[in-house]
Amino acid sequence: MSSKTSEKSATFEDIMSPTVVFCSIDDLIPQVAKLMRDKWTDSVFVRDKNDKVVGIITDGIIWDLVAREKDPRILKAKDVMYKPFISVKAEEPIYSIEEFRDLINKSKVKRVAVTRDDIIIGVVRKKFLERFKRYSRHFKVEFS
Repeated sequence: MSSKTSEKSATFEDIMSPTVVFCSIDDLIPQVAKLMRDKWTDSVFVRDKNDKVVGIITDGIIWDLVAREKDPRILKAKDVMYKPFISVKAEEPIYSIEEFRDLINKSKVKRVAVTRDDIIIGVVRKKFLERFKRYSRHFKVEFS
């Protein structure tokens, strides 16, 4: 993101969801779906054997498997995860809703990982952008 002003702007940490859930690349999709259900989340980051995050699985990916009549019981996380995913630094400023929209639209899964010291600490979803747009019609909302 570009620096357009010297005044304090909202950061990705300000708007992220702090709920971050991880699974292993070898977890079966039913395990991943159960994890999503148990943690009340719509996305899970996938870690390899060295604990490096290598992808993301969303509820939409799982629903797509079912809709295409693929048997998710025989697939592993590494078979269906979306990679690479987009990440931003937690302290990175957000100067405009348009910049944020451009960033999130680069991702097929419409989620952006928020990191600090290369560790994922949160996630920003396109749903936030939609809610922001809806409420900003009724209230004056600024990133400042």
